[in-house]
Amino acid sequence: RKEQQALDQLPFTRAQVKGFREIFVENDLEGTDSLTFPTVASLLNTLVPLGDRRVQQLAELFQKQCQSFQRTADMEEWSMDFPDFLKLMNAVLDVDFCGI
Repeated sequence: RKEQQALDQLPFTRAQVKGFREIFVENDLEGTDSLTFPTVASLLNTLVPLGDRRVQQLAELFQKQCQSFQRTADMEEWSMDFPDFLKLMNAVLDVDFCGI
């Protein structure tokens, strides 16, 4: 299962995964079990201001971490499921994105 594979590969504790799941579910307003790129960017923007350069960096991380990513010109259409969200959060922490 994709989620179990992600959990096996990532260094998060159960408590951290639970916290990330709560954030994910709270922001999955349409109940699609996915978050759009604008939603993820908005989430991170509450922690640190995201200018154009940082949004572009986040877009690159988003594309790399999302297994099912299909590039479209419109970032509004980009979305990811929970396992990919966990991978993205790990990547954000690994690269010290905006000091997070």
